Amino acid sequence: MVWVSLSFSNIALAQWITREPYVQQLGPTSAIVAWETNANTSGRVKYGTAVDNQSTVVDDTETDKHHAVLLSNLNANTRYYYSVGTNISYWYFGSDE
Repeated sequence: MVWVSLSFSNIALAQWITREPYVQQLGPTSAIVAWETNANTSGRVKYGTAVDNQSTVVDDTETDKHHAVLLSNLNANTRYYYSVGTNISYWYFGSDE
């Protein structure tokens, strides 16, 4: 089981989140983080096992308002924290509490 939790952070100026990030298709070693923005933009998720150590980055190659990024090679029974945004800024971070 992988735990994911959410908490709100600051919002960038040019684009903003219109649907808060959520986890879908949670598997034993993978998860998809999805969210929506007000304008077409690239998407990016950075994640790790501590709020202050989100060293893995996954880019969404599509420019769109709906973003869905696959996180793979996750360790079972491990809490992950993540931030979503673009290649310029991040808006949101969390874990699963």
